Amino acid sequence: MKRSLLIAFAILFVCSYSLRAGNIEVKSRCKNGSITLRWAPTDYNAWKLGNTYGYNVERYTIMVDGVIPSPIPMQRITSNPVKVTPREDWLEHSDDLMVALAAECIFDTTIVAKTAFEVYNQYSKNKQRFSFALFAADMSPLAASLSGLSIEDNEVKPNEKYLYRVFMAVPD
Repeated sequence: MKRSLLIAFAILFVCSYSLRAGNIEVKSRCKNGSITLRWAPTDYNAWKLGNTYGYNVERYTIMVDGVIPSPIPMQRITSNPVKVTPREDWLEHSDDLMVALAAECIFDTTIVAKTAFEVYNQYSKNKQRFSFALFAADMSPLAASLSGLSIEDNEVKPNEKYLYRVFMAVPD
């Protein structure tokens, strides 16, 4: 218990910056020798890019037994980007209200707007989809996982401190 608390207090997180989109906010939780990362893009456009391309996660070991290693080792936590789970895999969890809400927001089709009024309505609808999808992910760890907005790192050691970097896997 003491080690878990020590790890939880010692972990630092970085919010990655994407030049093409907004920030990504990251939160963590340490439990039973693992660290769960939960992130969220800060605007609709970043959310859409993240839904399309996914997210990469890197872990830097910044302290081992109270000593800063040189050089600081980096480990890629994700071999492939963390992406939204395919639509058909959401169906088995359709009884979960938050999962259903997130799926509706992510997989809802966009109608092409032709008039200024339709453009405004689409803009408002997109902001609402973004907000409700993140709300569902906040309320349900399963919705966050299916939405590609969380990951669990099970390879942590009690004598180490880490810095995580979460960034979009948007191609150049």
